[in-house]
Amino acid sequence: MKKSLLSLLSVMVVGALAACDFGGSQSGDPVNVETANTTMMRAMANMSNMSIGSFEISLETDTSVSMSRDVEENEYGWYDETGSIIFDGGINVKVSDLWGTAPKAHLNVAINEASVVMSDTNDGEYINVSLTDDEVNAYYDNEFAYIDLSAATSLLDLMFDGEVPAEFPTKLKAPVGSVDQLEIPDMTDPTNALGSSESDEMIAEMLPMLMLMPNVTATSVGNEIRIVYQLTQADLPDLIESFILAMASSMGELPSSIDSSMQAELDAMVAEVLEVIDLTTFRIEVRIDTTRNILTYFQIDVDVEITIEDMIWDGYYNESTYEWVQIEIPFTQVVDIDTTTTLQILKFSEPVTVTLPTDLDTYVNPDEEV
Repeated sequence: MKKSLLSLLSVMVVGALAACDFGGSQSGDPVNVETANTTMMRAMANMSNMSIGSFEISLETDTSVSMSRDVEENEYGWYDETGSIIFDGGINVKVSDLWGTAPKAHLNVAINEASVVMSDTNDGEYINVSLTDDEVNAYYDNEFAYIDLSAATSLLDLMFDGEVPAEFPTKLKAPVGSVDQLEIPDMTDPTNALGSSESDEMIAEMLPMLMLMPNVTATSVGNEIRIVYQLTQADLPDLIESFILAMASSMGELPSSIDSSMQAELDAMVAEVLEVIDLTTFRIEVRIDTTRNILTYFQIDVDVEITIEDMIWDGYYNESTYEWVQIEIPFTQVVDIDTTTTLQILKFSEPVTVTLPTDLDTYVNPDEEV
């Protein structure tokens, strides 16, 4: 199970790197790129072998996604649509003694701004929700989950359409059971550890993909290795072709030589991808703590526009001919993603202090009889 999880994480990292632009400079001593990538993969494998069920993770994001769908004029109820999603905020998670005798957890969600707006040319604006300056805290202790909404004013307004009942309790609790009942896999169990041979196999599979990335910088700063992957729109043709060939090779489907016919197919595939992606910015930075052999920092900075031209397949039943009439309605959809997201692993498999509120006994269980 752990090998599958780590392989999936690795594929996600490689897939992200294969589609993106990473830029930035690092101070420090240069590190061989292959060495840095191998160190990163070993740190990922090491993190599957947790010895203490405690950690603290912080995530901050400033993300906006805009969407538009331009549908060819038709009489079948399909309209142009536009939408946007914005989230600017952070999440902090602290967990202590997860698989021990007294597990505790604290989740803090701070929302600076969050909104969803959707409209179409027929109904106009049909979704418009927003949150501003909200904070939600959730806790786990003694098989109970607790949630504090007292600092989530706009969320409560949204839940109750602007009329929050005076008697509504903003501090709630509910029994959720033990960690065993929640079926959270015990990563501290040595039988779940990822063996060295499995780590080596994962690295052998994924390292060649990482090494396809151009313009990679790796530096040593103190006890950290910092890797920045750089890619521009101009780099995409060669990278996409190399990635396709590497995948074909890994599946045993790559011929010994590439003739003109196969090259033409490759060129067509690359051109098809380039028609979809317009890359302005994409930067990924990874930091590895070489003392603890763990990843501590992952930042992704993306500004990319994706354009998709496709068909809406619709139809109706013609009662006079007793036939189903298929309708093809062309449309163009554009998605613009702009995000800066930073994940920091502040503590991992080391003691973490989770401070619980002193008034948990006052939280209300809605299922209890009054």
